[in-house]
Amino acid sequence: MKICSIVLLLSVWCTMAMAGVYTPANLPMPISGGETLSYVTNPDHILSSSTVDSINYWLKDLEMQKGVKSLVIVVENLDPDDPYEFSIEVGNRYGVGTKQNTGLVVTLATLDRSYWILTGTGLEKFLPDAICRRVENRTMVPLLKQGQWDAAMLATMRDLHGILLGQEDLINEYASDSDDEDELAVLIFLGIILVFVGIFLVIVVREERKKRKCDICQQYTLKLIRRQCKKIGIGRMQVIETYRCTNCGNMVNRTRITSSGEFYEGVFTGGSFGARPISSGGGSHGGGFHGGSFGGGGFSGGGAGGRF
Repeated sequence: MKICSIVLLLSVWCTMAMAGVYTPANLPMPISGGETLSYVTNPDHILSSSTVDSINYWLKDLEMQKGVKSLVIVVENLDPDDPYEFSIEVGNRYGVGTKQNTGLVVTLATLDRSYWILTGTGLEKFLPDAICRRVENRTMVPLLKQGQWDAAMLATMRDLHGILLGQEDLINEYASDSDDEDELAVLIFLGIILVFVGIFLVIVVREERKKRKCDICQQYTLKLIRRQCKKIGIGRMQVIETYRCTNCGNMVNRTRITSSGEFYEGVFTGGSFGARPISSGGGSHGGGFHGGSFGGGGFSGGGAGGRF
């Protein structure tokens, strides 16, 4: 009895531990029947029933008017933990698309804090990557950061519905590239920094090259053969370097003053430097579904997404 109880408890624990973690294979798909069309998979009940009803209404209207096949995924965790790859795998498995490739997948993982709007190539004319990113940055992400899942998905799907149906006010609102201008300003700033770093490196290289120039034969063939250091004050060191030209044999002594931290008892300590990659919380990704069909069409395209 004790063994059975332990096994039962372990089973319950494993089930609870795995709850809210979904792969494309075990993701429950929305069930449609008769006149009822469902476009939302919400297995963790993150969204309220009224929010799901509203999204289903908009996406049904979108399919009836524009032939857009849609899927909205709202879960706690994704496996793999990449909303773009996850959406692609779901699209490949279930074939969200049409012959005109007007598929739309919107994915949100609340505990992973990730999201993605993925569009078919047939939608890119009306919903390009830049528009997807603006909808996310201006409407979706601010609400997601506050944990307002219902409000975030309602506002996002309402605006996507309106844009794809040609509502001029929404199209004009998201046609403004103020977000892009901010990104451009950052890129320009980084570019200026890189220019100054480049100039600095050129100066350093030139100075180092000048050290190797022989006064006699004018060749850059001086080789350091000896370095002597002498402390001349607090925090200061006199350095005498002896070079020999490998071309003509000329000997040259050069003296400089430096900080004592660079040298210790005549031994050069040096240093090192490196670089770290820059990452961002959001962005866009080209590519898309290759394979799979819904009504005879494949899904390929782009979109935008990231983490909040």
